Amino acid sequence: MVDETGYMSIKYNTLIPILTEAMKEQQKKINKQQEDLEELKREINSVKALLSKDKTIEKSQLLRNSPNPFSDKTEISFYIPIEVGNAYLTIVNLEGKVMKQIEVKGRGLNSITLEARDMQQGVYVCTLNVDGKNTDSIKLSISKD
Repeated sequence: MVDETGYMSIKYNTLIPILTEAMKEQQKKINKQQEDLEELKREINSVKALLSKDKTIEKSQLLRNSPNPFSDKTEISFYIPIEVGNAYLTIVNLEGKVMKQIEVKGRGLNSITLEARDMQQGVYVCTLNVDGKNTDSIKLSISKD
């Protein structure tokens, strides 16, 4: 708008509603971007948790048993991280028959004693199962006189 002296001017009263609407639209976009960002953060944290769990499982290991071969009993050593939920030692013969399954409650560096009284002379495989995944195996030899 031009006044009588030739100066241009703006009627701010007519701009205020336009600017207000533009700000509302901009705020909606910002809110949507913030929601999207929060969703992405949740997804990243879920992926990190899964990757961390897999690394924890990989750290689980059977160390060895002593004595080996044995006739009466042997001590099986293992390491299971604290974060692990369920852990089992499964003893199978070379035909694949499960001879014993032992729930492992201890975490960290630990061991159990395996008695051979119900097992015959031969070679067995001891497998460490952590949170549903077989993580490590060792061979056990029983030699009875």
